[in-house]
Amino acid sequence: MNDYFVIRKEGTSPRILALTLNQKAQNLLNQEFDKAKVNFLNKFINEKREEDGRKIKERVAYPLEITEYYIGYESSNELSVIYDYSLDFDMFDAVKNPTNITKFDTSHHSFEDILAIFTANDDGRVLVQYYNSANVIKMSKSLFMVESSKEMTTGDEITGFTIQDNLIAILEENEDKFNIVFKNFNMAKRVFKNLNAYFEEASIPVLKEFSARCFDTSGNFNILDIANNETRQKLAIINHSGILTNQVIKKDENGIEIKDEHGNPIFETQDKTPVEIQELAKKFDVDLQLNSDQSKIIPPDNRKALNDLLSGFCSLIYESPVTGQRMKANAAKPYPKK
Repeated sequence: MNDYFVIRKEGTSPRILALTLNQKAQNLLNQEFDKAKVNFLNKFINEKREEDGRKIKERVAYPLEITEYYIGYESSNELSVIYDYSLDFDMFDAVKNPTNITKFDTSHHSFEDILAIFTANDDGRVLVQYYNSANVIKMSKSLFMVESSKEMTTGDEITGFTIQDNLIAILEENEDKFNIVFKNFNMAKRVFKNLNAYFEEASIPVLKEFSARCFDTSGNFNILDIANNETRQKLAIINHSGILTNQVIKKDENGIEIKDEHGNPIFETQDKTPVEIQELAKKFDVDLQLNSDQSKIIPPDNRKALNDLLSGFCSLIYESPVTGQRMKANAAKPYPKK
């Protein structure tokens, strides 16, 4: 028999509670989570075939490939995985030691505080289903027809929730850490808030710092006036990749290289100079102009130009090796040769 648990919103304690189920509820959850797992791991396509001269349409399942998560890239044909992920709350302890977990009790706990429902699969992986206020059913606010009298009546003072037919994540143990598999990063981080450490849109301070470091702001340029969500996302990818920085050997005040105890040079991160950034932009056919002393870049004068520039640094503007055309992609990830 599977045990089922809820994850509650931040600020509640304890974060994980166990659900007490009768056999009918147990069977329903088992059935729906099995369906949800199949839906999560596969892509379904309606295909036509002929059988005995008849055209038949059937729903065919194709297993989705699981590839390591790359910032900003998602595909309906793939699942993403982040390895060595650290959980905010110990879900695996709950499924291994269910009797140690406090039971969900409506006299002390609210259905509206639930973030997710989870259980353990037969292979030990944890299946996670997202939950929000739309799942809550208040019988006292629902109307039902009494068959004998054909009259509408309200339900009892019972509150419950509905089950969905999809998962947002599957987790598996990886020594003292975990692997998290998901389809949609933004959905997964609604439950697993610390996923923000892997990719969080650039904040206002980060935008300001980038602008002050790279652009000549002596005129009327203010990056906040033209930045949008695309700007924030692209800048986050750039900062995470380090494309606008160099790894250089650290030196002391006398210019002598600093080495570790094994004699290996110690590296440090330095920002690329405006001239280096200008040369980098030429690789995707953007001709950046520098100010008179070449200490800063003349900023783009509109949102499209700014986002195109950032897209180039994200490797999203490129020349097609097939057609030779200049192309722009919404997202990309490394694709090594086989």
